[in-house]
Amino acid sequence: KGNKPACDEETLVELARQNEQIAPLAEWRKSLGLQSRLYRPWLKISEPDGFLRTHYVLAGTVTGRLASRSPNLQNVDKKGKAKAAFKSRYPNGCLLNADYDQHELRIMATVVDEKKLLKVLTSGVDVHQFVADEMKIPRDQAKSCNFSLIYGISVYGLVQRNGWDEDTAARLRSGWFERYPAFPEFHKATRRKVVKEGWVTTPFGWVRHLNDPSNAKRFRQAFNHPGQSTAVVLCFLAMLELEQARIEGKLQSLVIHHVHDSIVLDCPDRRLAWQECEIVQKIMVNVKYKHLLLPEFSGMRFPLAAKVEIVEQRKEDKNGKSKSKSKSGKRKS
Repeated sequence: KGNKPACDEETLVELARQNEQIAPLAEWRKSLGLQSRLYRPWLKISEPDGFLRTHYVLAGTVTGRLASRSPNLQNVDKKGKAKAAFKSRYPNGCLLNADYDQHELRIMATVVDEKKLLKVLTSGVDVHQFVADEMKIPRDQAKSCNFSLIYGISVYGLVQRNGWDEDTAARLRSGWFERYPAFPEFHKATRRKVVKEGWVTTPFGWVRHLNDPSNAKRFRQAFNHPGQSTAVVLCFLAMLELEQARIEGKLQSLVIHHVHDSIVLDCPDRRLAWQECEIVQKIMVNVKYKHLLLPEFSGMRFPLAAKVEIVEQRKEDKNGKSKSKSKSGKRKS
């Protein structure tokens, strides 16, 4: 880098794409990074009972998302090796990972009242494949459009995020907006509101002030706010209902972690896991929120969907060494 030798993880990963013999070195460098960034700090702050407890900060983000600190357990790669360090506290237990499915897409389609997209989302059809078929593009391109254009991403942003050429990005952007016109109309109306009034709100009344003209990101933040903050509220309500169900004896699993649209639970008996999955999924999809909506949004109904995964934890081989094994099952609405 900069005409100087470099052996950092990013450089080695890039070199490994060019020469497979470098791949083991890149993997070793990644392991060193995990040791210094995660494992060693975790060992220092783990408690005598073996638990690693994070501290959640309710007012740590402007969107309302819980921030995890000391240590930050929200930056653990779902598919990485570090995930194997987490296991059930119960001898015969297992972890459950519950995710809201296409959460912000479903919320924003409701907020802007994009009827065509809402019809697809409530029909059970694969929305990404539907858009791909309509626009005659690959599913991965449709998925990227669905998740980024709801927030008005620019042509340049699509190029940077996906590696597309400018003509492709411009064509997909204009084509998507033509099919779902409620979104560009929402973006125009939100711009006018920010310029005139300097703030935006969510259906639950969560206000964000954006009255600083020097803030170059204020329009993008205004577009994002209704989707992200509404998603936060719905997830909080789901966690509260899951805990209430546990208190009432309707659910055995304990809520132990939260990452954006995902809730992690600890199930005390893996034999109950599928039954617990069904209960968790039902609570998340039918979470009660209507009493909290502002009067002008009282008729709003979010087409929520959730999937729950059983996470198999570490097993021991014949030599007593632990190794990670993953089996998962899903429940969808």
